[in-house]
Amino acid sequence: RWRLERVDSEVTALEEALHQSQATLLAEARRAGAAEYLLRERTATLEAVAQRASSREAALRRRPLRLRSNSSSSTSVGSEDTQSEKKDSFQDRSKLLNKLSEKEREATELRLKDATLRATVASSAKEAEELRAELLQQQSDQTDLRLELESTVTERDTLVENAATQHGVFQAEVSSMKGRVEGLLDELSKARDALESRTSEVCRLQQEKSKLENAQKELDEAQVLLSAKDDEANRLGEDKRALEVSFRSYKESLGAGDSQQLGRIADLQVMVDRLSRQMDLQEKELGTQQGNSSELLTQNRSLTEQLRCVEHQRTELHNTLQELRGNIRVYCRVRPVQRGSDCALDLSEQDKMSLTTGFESHAFSFDK
Repeated sequence: RWRLERVDSEVTALEEALHQSQATLLAEARRAGAAEYLLRERTATLEAVAQRASSREAALRRRPLRLRSNSSSSTSVGSEDTQSEKKDSFQDRSKLLNKLSEKEREATELRLKDATLRATVASSAKEAEELRAELLQQQSDQTDLRLELESTVTERDTLVENAATQHGVFQAEVSSMKGRVEGLLDELSKARDALESRTSEVCRLQQEKSKLENAQKELDEAQVLLSAKDDEANRLGEDKRALEVSFRSYKESLGAGDSQQLGRIADLQVMVDRLSRQMDLQEKELGTQQGNSSELLTQNRSLTEQLRCVEHQRTELHNTLQELRGNIRVYCRVRPVQRGSDCALDLSEQDKMSLTTGFESHAFSFDK
């Protein structure tokens, strides 16, 4: 557009200069024609004056001869008349000679003026020829400028058509890019929703994992306690067997002893029964703890597998999201902010991105 405006301004300036030069040449040609016409009139006048002076000079030169012939033929006239006529003739002759000398001077001056005017006419004619040549050159230059102007106008029209075609192509590309960007934004929104759901699921699984870790700790503590109880049960069983052996040996050795020994035997029997019940309870508790431990281990393995799958899906979604962001960055080239314009993106926070299109605003956030 700037180039077309510059071409238009140059063409306008050339046209104005051409019109001015044409007007100047026409004015000079008119002045030269008028000067030539005046010179021709003056030349004709001078020639007429010179011819009249020449005819008068010839007449004056012929007049003395006539006077002489008249004087020779009239010898019979009286002397007084002759003297008076001679005197008059001499006076007339002197007057005529004076007039002749004046006319000769005037003729000389007229010849000089005629020569000057002829030189002026020749100079004016030469200037007129130069002006005609310059006018022809200006007309040729005008023709060249007109051809150049037509070529420039044709080039301008071609540039305008090409610009219109490129504008249409750019508009189509922009529309296509807008469609692709909208599709990418939809995919990005879907990926964001899926990522948020996966993130919430990951948070839930992490909570389950923490619970499982706590349960694993409790299980480890229960296993430690169970092993301690098992050791204690084994020890109590050994004590029971030792007491039974000592009781049988004591019973065999003493037979039917006194009541004090029978009381001690009864106490030992009660202790043995109590230890037996404690051992049974600990065995049942050990079985329960073992069942719970196997169930917790199975649940832990299942949740660990789910967590691994969800982490893999989250990684894939994160990579897809990064790829979509890269595509959007490629399709939406960001130019520097011009003075007086608003920003399309607000990146005030490092972990958030906001896209403003028209009156709508889309905010995005990322976990990593």
